[in-house]
Parts: sequence; C-alpha cells; structure tokens
Amino acid sequence: MDASYHGDLLLFDRNYLSFSLNLMRTPLLWVVMTCALTGCATPAAPALPSTSVIELGPAWPEALPEAVAAEVDRAAKQHPVLALGEGDHFVAEKYEYRLAFLRRLIQRNGVRHIALEMGASDAARIDRYLKTGDERWLHRVVLYGYAGEDDDERRELAPIARGDRRPPDDAWAEAERSFFRRLRALGQEQGTRIHVFGFDFDAAPGGGYADARRALESCADTPSVQALRPRLTPPRNTSPSAEVTRLEKLIVSLDTERTSLDADCGAAQVDAARAALDQLAFSYRTFFEWHAAQADTSAQGPLRLRRMFDERESQMYLRYTRWTQALPAGARVVLLGHDMHVARDSEVLRYGRAPHDLPMWRSLGTRIEEARPGGLWVCWLLYGDGTRYTPTSPTGHSVVSLRPDSLEATLARTPGRHLVLMERVPAGTVVDQASAFGTETSEGSGPVRTVTDAIVFLPEAHAPTPSTH
Repeated sequence: MDASYHGDLLLFDRNYLSFSLNLMRTPLLWVVMTCALTGCATPAAPALPSTSVIELGPAWPEALPEAVAAEVDRAAKQHPVLALGEGDHFVAEKYEYRLAFLRRLIQRNGVRHIALEMGASDAARIDRYLKTGDERWLHRVVLYGYAGEDDDERRELAPIARGDRRPPDDAWAEAERSFFRRLRALGQEQGTRIHVFGFDFDAAPGGGYADARRALESCADTPSVQALRPRLTPPRNTSPSAEVTRLEKLIVSLDTERTSLDADCGAAQVDAARAALDQLAFSYRTFFEWHAAQADTSAQGPLRLRRMFDERESQMYLRYTRWTQALPAGARVVLLGHDMHVARDSEVLRYGRAPHDLPMWRSLGTRIEEARPGGLWVCWLLYGDGTRYTPTSPTGHSVVSLRPDSLEATLARTPGRHLVLMERVPAGTVVDQASAFGTETSEGSGPVRTVTDAIVFLPEAHAPTPSTH
C-alpha cells in the first residue's frame, strides 16, 4: 500500500464508521474488517490428526514403539524393497534413524543386503570391512578423506581431494564409519554378515584405478597382461574429458580381449576390473557435468542440471538392477538414500526452491516401483531446526531454521518425535498440497502422499561432532 491509500482510510464518514463498529461486534466480521485494514497472516495449517501419528517415545532410537515395529514387520512381509530415505545427508540423527529400523529388519525380517547412495568403489571398501572387520578398509573410503598410500594413488585422488582436513570434515567421516561398525555388529549378532553395494557415482572419483589394479593382481604375467597393467594408471597431465575417453576405450579393449584375459586372470577378476573402470568413467562424467551445470548461469543452466540428474538416476537404476539380479532368490533389500532418490511417483514433485524449482525426474524409487508395482515401501526422514555439516562452507557448518509454510512446519505442530503414516492421513491435508520441504542443497516441493508411505519427523537435528563416536 502507498501513503495516499493509508490517508484515504482515515477519512471515513462518521456515519459509516459508526455502522462499521456495530458490525464489528460480530467476531467473524471483526476479523474480516481487521484483516482488510491491517492485513492478516495466512492461518497456520493444523497439526495432523492424532490417528495418523505414532509417537516414537522415550526409548527411541534404541527401540521402536510396538506400533512402529508392527508397521515395519508388515512392510517387510508385503514389499521386497524397503527404502529408508533421509532429507539431509549431513546430520548425526540419520544414523540412529537408520539403525532403529535396520535392527528390526535384520533381527526379525532377515534383511542382509543394503544398497547405498554411494559410489561402487567406496561402498566395496566398506563391504570388505563388513566381511573382514579390518578397519583399514573403512579408512580407505575416498569420500571420507582417504588420499592414497603411494604416489600413483595420491596423484589419482589429488584432482578432487579437499586438501586440508577440518574438524567438521573428520567428525562427519567418523560418524559414517561408526554407523558401519554398528551395522557390522548387528550382522555378527545374527551369525551372518551384512552386505552393502553402492549404486551411485563416486562423489570423490579416483579410487577405481586402485580397485582395477587390485582386481588383476593375481593375473599370469603374460605379454597381454604386461601391456594392460600400465593402462590401469592414468597418464600425467591429462584432462578430465580426455581421461573419460581413454577409460571408455580401455573398457572396449578389455571386452575385445576377454578370452585371453579370462584365461590369464580369471573371469571374475576381469569382470571386477571392468566394473571399476566403468564406475570411474561414470563418476567423472557425472562429477564434472554437475559442477559445470551449477556454474552455468545461462538460461540453459537449470535444464542442463536437470538432464544431469535424470542421467544419474538412470545409471543408479541400471547399477541397482544388475546388483539385485545377482542376489539370492527372495532376498529383501533395504535402500539408504536421499528422500528424493527413493521417492515413488517422483514426477509429482519439483526440485529446488521456488521460483527456481524444476520438474522432478523419474527417481530410482519410481523406476523400481514401475518395474514391480507394489514392490517398494518408502519412509522419509525430515527435521525442523538445527545444524548440518556443510562440506562447501568456510566453517563446515550451517544453521537450519523451520520455514513457516513448509511440510516440516506442519509436522512440527505435533509435539515431539513421531512417525506419520500416509494411509492414515485424511484427504485434503498438507500431504496432498504442494508444500515445500528439505534443507539447503536438497530442497523440493509437492504433494507427498503418493511418494512415501511414512515420515519420521524430528523437531531438531545436528551436524555430527567428534563426540558422535
């Protein structure tokens, strides 16, 4: 409103003002007139009905309430794939949330196979730790700061290495390692080990070179193997695009020479080396296209970013499918990944914060559901206020505040930590509306009823600290 309009409001006729005051004795009309003159905030969305909410209780996260445990058991009986999504990769509470559900799924429902939103190279090193208990494998995860043990490895990892490590970086890495230690202990309690697999690109590429060399260590020292070995190390002073091209040609060469290489090394070893090189090429392509799209300030920048995500999700599904095809018949799988990756019906959502939000692509969860309708059960983790580890910030931390019109703001109107079951939420509520959700770098919006079966909501979450282990 401009100043002249404010002045006009003060020039009411005395009779009209008297009439208005009489009307305002009616409460509803008083609200209407007051809002017309002064403006009113949009009424807050009501809390969800208690019938759709299960309190997590004082024993959380060490124990699930009976009602939640019953829901998990029911989901495990009806769905071969169970997704535990997280709205933020960088809070300590995600580990307790995962373990709260995984205990039940491992101890009571026979789950032994977990797919991670992580690169195959790093996940394979974690899987070796789960198998052997050798802590050195946990400390060779490149995503957690491993920088190499010899000159070749250090050079291969240097282009994307952070440089100096900070306490927040190490605190997050140790929280990750602590989670996998506890996961291994859960398997040992059941007398069997847990298996993990990474279906994503390596966010810190480079570990695949050592993986490929390790896979072919036992090869016979034939002329063809002698010619191959130097090609498993990248040339010096190369460019990212040239290296991707070289890797793709090397993979073709392996395929062409399979008969002799299988005889010299063993088919399984050649398969492992080929997979490591393919993962490297995929990771480099995705890593550099992501950063280039983020830096593209033209009108094509957002579309370029969306194409990158769509291709990434397609590759996730391809790698996930290959892995599941090799699992024992009837094996249940748990997916651990971002809420948006594991979402069903993802195309009802938008990615990013308005007005710069984009249409969502077909997520991994959507593709899994399309291939086997009814096969996927999804749970999301969301939180209200707190702090998060932020790798790209100068301090390594950032503050998260509850956004007034967000999905989290509605969930926060129910006190405490709780689980929301979509099938119990009445129609026409916040889960059917285009509400915003998520934290920086992972924001989205849209109606969530069809994308998830349940939401765990925590009023607060916090960045990992050195005390988390």
